[in-house]
Amino acid sequence: MTTSPRPCPAQVPDSPAALRLARFFAAGCLGQALAALVRTGVVREMARDQPSSDELARRTGTHPETLSRFLRAGEAAGVFVADAPDHFVLSDTGELLVEGPGSLGGLLELANTGPVLAAWSAVEHTLRTGEAAFPVVHGSSLSDHLAHAPSLAGAVGRALEASVAARLVPRSVDLASVRHVVDVGAGGARLLAALLAAQPHLVGTLAGVPRAGREPVAEELRRAGVRSRCRLPDDDVLPRDGDVYLLCHVLPCLADEDAVAVLRSLARVLDNDARLLVIGFVPSARDRTPVIPAMGVWLATMCGGRERTEHEYSVLLDRTGLLLRARHGDRPDAECVLEVVRR
Repeated sequence: MTTSPRPCPAQVPDSPAALRLARFFAAGCLGQALAALVRTGVVREMARDQPSSDELARRTGTHPETLSRFLRAGEAAGVFVADAPDHFVLSDTGELLVEGPGSLGGLLELANTGPVLAAWSAVEHTLRTGEAAFPVVHGSSLSDHLAHAPSLAGAVGRALEASVAARLVPRSVDLASVRHVVDVGAGGARLLAALLAAQPHLVGTLAGVPRAGREPVAEELRRAGVRSRCRLPDDDVLPRDGDVYLLCHVLPCLADEDAVAVLRSLARVLDNDARLLVIGFVPSARDRTPVIPAMGVWLATMCGGRERTEHEYSVLLDRTGLLLRARHGDRPDAECVLEVVRR
């Protein structure tokens, strides 16, 4: 009689060091489970009216017994709370999975999509060569892939809900004298829509939106009530009449030479009064969580990019005739705004 190998750990680790390593196994399993609960609408239904597990399964077309396992795994991680047998509610942590500003559900969803998980299978290529693994697996860069994959592009847009840029920009930069804001990120309309909705005197341009993603972006602008004040140009030509240009989480996705090319194209359209706002994480010695270093590994593997320190940004800007005038926000492990002008 032959037996198949057992695809599970032989025992629960019984030392602190072993437990720390085993948590990586658990985190990977739980991340995929939570992403599935987001995609199938389980989290949305839990947020709506707190149904029982059986009712959740009926509404979402999921297997009742397996759904209970997924929810109990989330409970063990503090994402859900069991307030009665087979009845789970969202904890404060679980609330962060619900779609909307500040949500982390989209980030988990993106990290556990098929194309991204497939790219991880070639992570050793990145480790050995420094080149992105995504093109090795898919035959095209992540950015080119997004242009023809609306579902993945949508996941990227939902992942950006975790960004606090919509609150950070108005707190950091006076927009009273600004009229035209140009978002060069093309990662969705959330940031620009939020700025236009909060600042009725502004008009906007969302540049570089792939053809496959134009209708979802237009619908997002309509829902925010700002479609009439936002242009969606058909080409990639940047308008020259912007007062403020936004690059939100764009440069970390690019290798140095590609980042320089983007900055040079912006330098050509910035007049003496216009400003470029680079929004993202700027690592420092004060950072204390593993999130930013882990993001660096993700960027290297998916797109060959990396997070950059303030000094490294200054070096890039110096090559393009631009100058870092100010940094807004210096909390560890938090987004900040780099205010850039022509030299």
